[in-house]
Amino acid sequence: MPFEFKRTSNVCDRCKKDVSEVGKLKEFEEQLLCSNCYEKTESEKHLKCPKCKREVGLEKMTEYKNESMCYECKDNVKKKEEKTKVRKKFLKTNWFKWIMIGFATAGFVVSAYFVSITP
Repeated sequence: MPFEFKRTSNVCDRCKKDVSEVGKLKEFEEQLLCSNCYEKTESEKHLKCPKCKREVGLEKMTEYKNESMCYECKDNVKKKEEKTKVRKKFLKTNWFKWIMIGFATAGFVVSAYFVSITP
């Protein structure tokens, strides 16, 4: 049978300040925290992703291009950027073909116009 005991200490586990400086300590997930650290830890635990609005917490948040988001949103943004790069590369490498297709289409339109107006 495991022993259960309540930890007693005079120091906050997060900021390492004494009880005389910070006041009463509260227990939070096996840690003794002062009221300031307790509020910070609680808010970090319930942090939401600004993109998908899901509650993910501080552990599952990251920054990508100076924007904070969860790892899933980061993966989605990277996939979209990769698709955009592929499209741009296709247009850049095939620009001559697009111009030739445009000239051919214009030629067909002009020739169809002249064929229709001649008796």
